[in-house]
Amino acid sequence: MELSLYAARSAVMAATQNQSVIANNMANVSSTGFKKITQHHSDFILPGTQVVSTRMDFTDGSVSPTNFKTDVAIQGDGFFQIDVNGTIGYTRAGNFTVDADGSLVTPSRYKVSPNITVPEGYDVEFTDTGLILAQDNDGNEVELGRLEAVRFPNNHGLVHIGDGIFKQGPNSGSPISGNFGDDGFPGLQTNALEESNVDLADEFTTQLVNQRWFQGNIRVFQSTDQMIGETMDIIR
Repeated sequence: MELSLYAARSAVMAATQNQSVIANNMANVSSTGFKKITQHHSDFILPGTQVVSTRMDFTDGSVSPTNFKTDVAIQGDGFFQIDVNGTIGYTRAGNFTVDADGSLVTPSRYKVSPNITVPEGYDVEFTDTGLILAQDNDGNEVELGRLEAVRFPNNHGLVHIGDGIFKQGPNSGSPISGNFGDDGFPGLQTNALEESNVDLADEFTTQLVNQRWFQGNIRVFQSTDQMIGETMDIIR
């Protein structure tokens, strides 16, 4: 009976943690470039369930046109490179804007790395190879730089720091830089954004299964506790 208590307890804890994962996925269904997280289990030496990892799913999300010149969507395996308070970060979200200083920034106000400064009075746009172009009212065009495409040998080794931003981790391998569209690097779609890869219908189904799993193991725990109590009464 003691083993069934351990088994039910571990399963309830796993289901509780999984509910947090599901809730986070559902909350970010509209977040640009968000990657859903899944919980993975393993049996252990005592009967029951052990959460061995929560892994991010790096499959591409759908791409939706926005018609904003500073919106770009990565198609394939790769990231944009940004400056996160003096350290390098990586993101899939390409909804860039130009701040008051003329710097190209993310919605969290982190600058693109290397820094791109847009001259006052110029409109900025991207090409599908990552070139950043600016044009004034007279049609004069200048090239400001390029968005770098960055890949990692193991995306699952990256460290997620929030806001869809990652940093290099001990198991990610070193970043590999290149140009969008080159062999081995992702493509780039301009005037568009990558949507979250969360499927809301799948999350609702997973949530329902998780609730049944939680409820079933609560009943096991309660029944076992009752049996233990009855056994103790007999002994007395």
